[in-house]
Amino acid sequence: MTSQPRVLGATIRGRAVMSSKHLPWAFACPLLLGACAGAPPSPDSADDTDVLLMDIVVEKCKVPELQAYFHLASAEFAGSHENLDRLAECLTEGPLKGEQVRLIGHTDPTGSEAFNQKLGLSRAQRVGQYLSKQGVSADRIRYESRGPKEASGDPERYPNERRVDIQILLGRAG
Repeated sequence: MTSQPRVLGATIRGRAVMSSKHLPWAFACPLLLGACAGAPPSPDSADDTDVLLMDIVVEKCKVPELQAYFHLASAEFAGSHENLDRLAECLTEGPLKGEQVRLIGHTDPTGSEAFNQKLGLSRAQRVGQYLSKQGVSADRIRYESRGPKEASGDPERYPNERRVDIQILLGRAG
């Protein structure tokens, strides 16, 4: 039986949310700010390993937020690639060298379910292509689309729902 990878945690609203061992697998937080619903676990429940992992991503890799945002109904980036550049460097030459990543595409709820599922996957693939051009091996990248499944239904939040969440799959280095 193969064990599930640990998913690196995040800082959400100033509170530490650690690896998936502190959360059920289905609710494991992607590496980003503000993406997890519900109350995060107490920072007191974190062990030294989890704190070290956050230190690697946030401090040593200089990657405070692992998301890529997109324009409406498009797989074209909206905004800077700076976090992706830093992540690629960390995955190719830094402390996360060799680790695998999972890219999860999201959409707002406008449009059909079929369109949004395809768009979410296209967005994830767009981020994967960008990371590959920066030197991350394509065989270390996994893709998933959640389409509008996690969308809020609040039009003011739609720009933040047009995104790709990036998860680092620890212990799956190739």
